[in-house]
Amino acid sequence: MRKLAFLALAVALPVVAYSSFGAIEPIPSPPQPDTVTHEINALYLTLADTWIDNATWPFGDGSDLLYIGYFGVGTPDGFLASYSWGPETDFYGDDDWPTSVPWGDVPPRYGEENYLLYLTDEGGFYPLGLRARQHSFGFHAWPNNDFIYILWTVYNAGDETIQDAAAGLFMDMDIGVDPMDNLAAFEPVNQFAYICDDTSGEAAGLYFGAVTLGDDPTGSFHGWTIYEMLEEYYQECFYGMLSQVGRFQELPQEPNDWRFLLGYQLHDLAPGETQDYAVALVAGEDLLDMIDNVAAARLKWRDIFGGGEPEPSLPSRVTLSAPWPCPARDSASFEVELVEPGDIEVALYDLSGRRVDTIYDGYMAAGRCELTVWTGGLPPGVYLIQAAAEGGASVRRLVVAR
Repeated sequence: MRKLAFLALAVALPVVAYSSFGAIEPIPSPPQPDTVTHEINALYLTLADTWIDNATWPFGDGSDLLYIGYFGVGTPDGFLASYSWGPETDFYGDDDWPTSVPWGDVPPRYGEENYLLYLTDEGGFYPLGLRARQHSFGFHAWPNNDFIYILWTVYNAGDETIQDAAAGLFMDMDIGVDPMDNLAAFEPVNQFAYICDDTSGEAAGLYFGAVTLGDDPTGSFHGWTIYEMLEEYYQECFYGMLSQVGRFQELPQEPNDWRFLLGYQLHDLAPGETQDYAVALVAGEDLLDMIDNVAAARLKWRDIFGGGEPEPSLPSRVTLSAPWPCPARDSASFEVELVEPGDIEVALYDLSGRRVDTIYDGYMAAGRCELTVWTGGLPPGVYLIQAAAEGGASVRRLVVAR
């Protein structure tokens, strides 16, 4: 079982305005008639954490569901904020406000449905100039009962501008009794990521996914099948969050224990400025149901906050197979597939983002091409193979062992 995430979920009323530090001012919503629904929001109310375990949807005879989510923010210089993504930083948080913190600041009180986090040093004693606040709410009546909003507001409390800040939501969703038979994908037309059960050989049971909200399109989609704690490979997630903006990895449709990172666009943050990052967690009984519920989530968001529909991002037209053998000793092979012919660059990176080797750089015909990377002179560890072309990019993990 994976570690408990530190993003508390709760339900509140619809909202119409932002105030300082992105605080939401709720107003009473009109009464809704009681209806028979899937009650996914009731499930969140009962288990008011991002860790949802031993739960079923819909009702008591539905699919088993586990969801863990980690929200992170960073720049090319390093992590700025992320719970459990790295040992160098920590969060000082308290859900019983107002309260004192070791450096004498007293945060404003936003309400019991919110959670405020200070990014600090590892000991939790000194602030590093960034704060993150989370607000979550949902609706109990159709057609808005199958999604929940989470809004993170990041505030630059320092005296220097933060440039090219990337943000992402790492999600670990297990559906059904066996998490090894799940599928993960990004739906390119309607722009949402999802995981579904595949126990019958076809996508069956619950679909559960996420879609970014607001005027910005989704930044990226990147997937993994790594089974260790997130802390063990946070650098790879961080690299994916920063380097994959505008790129959408096409995952193989093979049952596995998938988890993915849904990224946002890059933003600059001047001193005193805030940036909102919103996502809808959406459930559905099949892919068509998911598409309907994603549309309902976007429509309700526009009703509350206004704003236009994001321009859709183009899915990647470059795919990269898993390397073999993995772990590798002297060499590893893999396949690159291009939908259209063109120039492509394939390179090997370490987890700090440093280019270790250029595997291929030049023109490639459409279709599949097998390449080999020589690893005999590399130190043991985890590396990333990236194929980047005009039509997008794809990344695969490579382990080198001795």
